[in-house]
Amino acid sequence: MSATPPPLFPDAPEPTGESPHLLRGQLTRRRLLKLFGAGGLLLAGGAWVYNTLWRFGPPAPGLLCLTKDELAISEKIAEAFFPGPPSCPLSAAAVGLSDFADRYIGGLYEDNIRLFKLLFRALNLSPVLGHGRSFYWLPLEKRIRVLEEWGTSELTVRRAGYASLRFLYSMGYFEEPRVQRALMLSHGCELSERLDPAEAAGEPR
Repeated sequence: MSATPPPLFPDAPEPTGESPHLLRGQLTRRRLLKLFGAGGLLLAGGAWVYNTLWRFGPPAPGLLCLTKDELAISEKIAEAFFPGPPSCPLSAAAVGLSDFADRYIGGLYEDNIRLFKLLFRALNLSPVLGHGRSFYWLPLEKRIRVLEEWGTSELTVRRAGYASLRFLYSMGYFEEPRVQRALMLSHGCELSERLDPAEAAGEPR
C-alpha cells in the first residue's frame, strides 16, 4: 500500500473576508503551543515519512535526478537568487541555472541528493503558515524575502540550508561565460605573455 504525498505546490487558502487582525486575535497561547508542538513533531518525522513511505520519484525526462515538481521549485529558487536586470546582468532562466542544479546535484552521493530534495520540499512548504502560500506560488519579491529569512534565521538548519542553496546556484551562475563577460570577470590567467620564448616552450635555460 503506497501513501500519496501532499502536493508540492499547495494553493493559498481561499479568502474568507475576515480581517487578518481578527484571525490573529483568535490564536490563544494554548493554540500557539499546540501548533508549535505539532510543528516540532512534523519536522522530526517528516524526513523519515517522506523517505520511507513516499520515496523519491524518478527524474523527469531529460533530467539527471530532479523530478518535474522539484525542477519547478528549483526554477523559482534560482529566479529569486538571480532575477535578472537590474539586480544582475542575466536571469537564472537565461543561463539555464536549474539545469545546472540538476546536473550538479545528480553528481553527488545518494545521501546528498536526498538532502537537496528534502531541502527543496522544506523550503517550498515553509512560507505556508507565514505567507499563506507555498514558495512556488509566491511572487518574486516574497520569494526573495523568504530566502533572506532563511539566511538570517536563528535555526542553524535553515541557515545551513540557505548557504547550500546559495552556493549551488551562485556557482552555476558565475561559471556561465556570458555572465563572466557581462561582469568583466577574468576567464583565467594567461602566463605565456609573461614568459620568455624558452620558458613558454618548456626549454631549460
